[in-house]
Amino acid sequence: MKNLINWVKSQGGNLSQVEEFVFEKEGRGFRATEDIPESSPLCSVPLKCLITKKIVTTSEIANYLKGFQLPT
Repeated sequence: MKNLINWVKSQGGNLSQVEEFVFEKEGRGFRATEDIPESSPLCSVPLKCLITKKIVTTSEIANYLKGFQLPT
C-alpha cells in the first residue's frame, strides 16, 4: 500500500490525510489520519491513476477478461 500512496503522490495526487489500514469487513483501504472538515476533500487522485470499469472494458486487457462477470 505504501507503494500505491507513493505512486499516486508521484502522479500529482494528494493522500496526505490518509493512511493504509486493514478494515475488519472491507479489507485493505485508506482511512483519515485527522479530522476532516465537512465538505473538504479527503484526498485527490488524478484521473490518469484511476482504474474504472469503462477503462478496463475499453483497454487491451478487455480481451483477457472475456468470460469474467464484471460488477455493475
